[in-house]
Amino acid sequence: MNIERLIEEYLKGDIHLAATKKRQDEMKAMLKSQLENVEETDEKGNRWLPAGRFLMKYEKRQGKTYLDSAAAEDWAKEKGFWSEVSEVKTVLDNDALLAYMYEHRYDTELEEEYQALHVTPSPTWAFIKPTEEGYSDY
Repeated sequence: MNIERLIEEYLKGDIHLAATKKRQDEMKAMLKSQLENVEETDEKGNRWLPAGRFLMKYEKRQGKTYLDSAAAEDWAKEKGFWSEVSEVKTVLDNDALLAYMYEHRYDTELEEEYQALHVTPSPTWAFIKPTEEGYSDY
């Protein structure tokens, strides 16, 4: 197996993929332009364009309605019932914990227990694109 040849082919593949993706994006934009000019819609608001043996669909997708929390908070405060619809959550303050550990830095048992609370993630690997000798992309 010739590794240098394999790398060359791999890098050429990237160039071909990029060119194909660019052309595909251009064709998609042209098709989208045609679909946007279709005036008739079905009961769901979708647009259909017959094209020879193909039938293209321009699907209307409506996002779900959601509550604007900031506006709802302002509204509840304005109406005077904010205390009835809000809650207080107690969470760990990392800065306060570090300050506490600093104040008790000579307590070795406490320090050991604190260190045991830390989690080290497993290593991961990333494939970095090969470069020619003497040239670095990173």
